[in-house]
Amino acid sequence: MKHGYIGTRLRNARVKRKISVQQLARDMEIAIETVLEIEAGATLGHSSTIIEMGAALGLSLADLFGPAEESNIIPFPKIERDK
Repeated sequence: MKHGYIGTRLRNARVKRKISVQQLARDMEIAIETVLEIEAGATLGHSSTIIEMGAALGLSLADLFGPAEESNIIPFPKIERDK
């Protein structure tokens, strides 16, 4: 699973619950930049941070790490090889 899937799930849960990035960072006592980087998929962060963030947003481990929904799957482009 790519970082972006987890970040997208976290961001979607935060937005759905109408929690700002600033509020989540303050509640978790972490930097706003950390929340933004995780949500953007730029970093996965520490597993404990991801789990705590998910719990703060009402997500289970299955919600965070379960299979990607079909609509979220981005296929790799076909690579044409010279023969």
